[in-house]
Amino acid sequence: MVRFIAGLLGKAPGVVTVHPAVLNGAPALITRVDGELDGAVALRVEDGRITGLYYVGNPDKLGRVGRRTALTLR
Repeated sequence: MVRFIAGLLGKAPGVVTVHPAVLNGAPALITRVDGELDGAVALRVEDGRITGLYYVGNPDKLGRVGRRTALTLR
C-alpha cells in the first residue's frame, strides 16, 4: 500500500511533502504540493492493521486542516 501511495505522489506536479496528523481522532497524512495544502489521507486502523484509506482533496472540506487547534484543560 505504501508503494502505491508513493507512486501516486511521485506523479504529482511539483514538490510533494507528506506529514503525519490526526483527523477526527484517526491517524492521517497531510499532503502538500509546493507548500500548498493538497489533501488528506485518513487511515482506518483495526487490530493494528490499515483496513481503509480515505482521501479528501475538496478544498471546502480541508479548511480546518491547515490550522492548528490549541488544546486546553477544563
